[in-house]
Amino acid sequence: MMKRLVPLVISLTLIAPAAFGSVRSKMLYSRGVLQLNAGKTDAALDLFQQAVEEDPNDGYALYYRGVTRGQLGDNDGAIADLAQALSVQPTLTRAALELGIALVQKEEYSDAIPFLKRAQTSPDLEARASFFLGICRLRRGEYDEARALFARAAAGDTKLAASSRYYEGIISYREGKREEAIEHFQAVVEGAPDTQIAGEAKQLSDALQTRARPWGLYASTALQYDSNVLLSGNVNLGTADSPEFVSGEGDGRAVINLGGHYRLLDREWVGLSVGYDLFQSLHFGLGNTKELHSDGRIKSTSCCTEFNIQNHGVVLDLSFATDYFDSGLLARHDFALKQTDKFLESGTVLPWVSVPNTDWAETQMSFRLLLNDFYGGDSEADDFDLRDAYNYAGAIREVIDLGAARYVWVGYRYDKEDPVGNDPGSQSFAYDGNQVETGFSWTLPSAYGIEAGYSYRNESYDDASRIPPPPLPPNDLRPQRSDNVHGVYVLLHIPLPSYFELTTGVFSTFNNSNQSEFAYDRLVGTIGVTARL
Repeated sequence: MMKRLVPLVISLTLIAPAAFGSVRSKMLYSRGVLQLNAGKTDAALDLFQQAVEEDPNDGYALYYRGVTRGQLGDNDGAIADLAQALSVQPTLTRAALELGIALVQKEEYSDAIPFLKRAQTSPDLEARASFFLGICRLRRGEYDEARALFARAAAGDTKLAASSRYYEGIISYREGKREEAIEHFQAVVEGAPDTQIAGEAKQLSDALQTRARPWGLYASTALQYDSNVLLSGNVNLGTADSPEFVSGEGDGRAVINLGGHYRLLDREWVGLSVGYDLFQSLHFGLGNTKELHSDGRIKSTSCCTEFNIQNHGVVLDLSFATDYFDSGLLARHDFALKQTDKFLESGTVLPWVSVPNTDWAETQMSFRLLLNDFYGGDSEADDFDLRDAYNYAGAIREVIDLGAARYVWVGYRYDKEDPVGNDPGSQSFAYDGNQVETGFSWTLPSAYGIEAGYSYRNESYDDASRIPPPPLPPNDLRPQRSDNVHGVYVLLHIPLPSYFELTTGVFSTFNNSNQSEFAYDRLVGTIGVTARL
């Protein structure tokens, strides 16, 4: 888990003028404070700059320019100004506090401690100085001292109670006291439910409770509407003119997911778990089949089974953790049924590595090998063997941690489809794919979560894609197939009492192909409930 960044706290209170500084500089920084309190940071910085130029030895002008630079992310400039302010006016204790905070931002904890101790001697600043001193001690591994400082901060300022309790939970977690850490995190959620830090505390509490036992279970059900039902969601099997592949029709359905995992090995540096999940879709109206008498009269009607898919998945998850990177190997076997007939068997092997490159960003890399093995049906329309293929995919993604359980990412993926069959029908589905993607996951107050993503993908197909399918003449060549696929999704997660969560959102796919039978648009709306143990 990436380290949570500490926000720079600045004081916007106008300090009573002293004998230092010219009348002109005082007038300028007083106007700057008004701009700063109004949220006009750039205008405020310009006025503070003018005040310093008017009188370089005005401690208050230097102080305000320093805190404004810190607010704008210029920690080096803030440190220089605040140190100079203390040099010309040693009694300006607030400058010592803000200088200590700026040094904490730069992770220069040993340098920050003397200034924070100096600020701690002021009754008005004691609580906040104690809080940041606690962070310094925590980062240095001095847990007993840090715990006492966080308690002192919470006792001195109720506004710091939730943050202090959160960091007490971090200390307990690092000391291996899992139950105590959970208690601290749950107290943050209960005491400050509508804050960002409560969202992060809930995530940590849930993760620790899950890790406290070797097993986990989940069950979910959802109602969905699909504007263009596909037989296989991850394989473009064919054409809207062939309803056994792409229906071209909308339908509602119920979706059920059940699953669980068991950790066989759980050590500080290595973990191994096995899991199983079941997926079942039940359509409401699409796929009616009729059995007729010899005279054409309807003998019986069977509803809504043609596009129902049941999938059984078995997962093996191996992970390693070091001080420099995390890595692992995911292996999965899936077995899908169409109605009650065998439809698709697939195997996936995915090694991965995650490398932190700063305290707030990490690079994730993976390589996936996927084999899709379709079962041939009793009729030509149900024979998908030509789509048997290996798929090789390499991906890289940069994830940025914004704190408070908020992340953004951007990534690239290359994949290659290599059909098993050598006949033209199979080889027409061989392609090279390039995909770029971006998205975010954002925890809102009350631990609500929203996530969204966008991807653009180009698939350039083999020259065999120019050969038209029968009964068209094989020499009546078409343009070499090229698909441009846009994908967008938005999901909202709403925590419910106990172990439940409500999820609602939209998935959309727009496949623009220069061969019309492969072009389609699809929009799926979903609302469902998930329970986890």
